[in-house]
Amino acid sequence: LLQPIADGLKLFTKEPMRPLNASPTLLILSPILALTTAMLIWAPIPMPHPLSNLNLGLLSILAISSMAVNSILWAGWASNSKYALIGSLRAVAQTISYEVTLGIILLSTLILTGGFTMQLLTTTQKN
Repeated sequence: LLQPIADGLKLFTKEPMRPLNASPTLLILSPILALTTAMLIWAPIPMPHPLSNLNLGLLSILAISSMAVNSILWAGWASNSKYALIGSLRAVAQTISYEVTLGIILLSTLILTGGFTMQLLTTTQKN
């Protein structure tokens, strides 16, 4: 039960390490971009009230989630290691292949609801 708290404390007490040849700006910016895209995905979702009322809510969620690929690629590129770059390219390819499946699922949802807005999706689910 307390394991996540202990892991968080251990994470904050660790010494930050980075490779010698690494680009410090990209190494710092890639996790920031990943966190930013993860937080932006929640903006069009109407929890009790949406943060932004977008006409193309589902499309914006798909577009923002596809921006997460950039942070993965930047993290591999920033280390200046060919193995890290190959690993990040594999992760990017895997993420893109999952996005195709997610796009097909969202397309079927759009056909059933008849619109792109998240409010229309929630009212369709209520009925």
